[in-house]
Amino acid sequence: IRSVNLSYSEHKITRLSLKTRLVSLLNAAEYYRTHSQYRRATLMLSVFNVTVATESGRHIVSGAARVLMDDASYVMANIRK
Repeated sequence: IRSVNLSYSEHKITRLSLKTRLVSLLNAAEYYRTHSQYRRATLMLSVFNVTVATESGRHIVSGAARVLMDDASYVMANIRK
């Protein structure tokens, strides 16, 4: 969530509605993770990655998009740990 907020404050994410959507997906993933619903948490992170990939080069600077997707992918790979 911090990375999304930082990217928005640095104008690497250019739409408030997109930032809000991304934060909502991460909040949902965290909720599901803390309730041991790992599949749902992973699904939210997958939707996050698809959203970021779709907006990369449009409303998210490409380099920032790569960092956000890498971070989400890392979390997905280690979600049960």
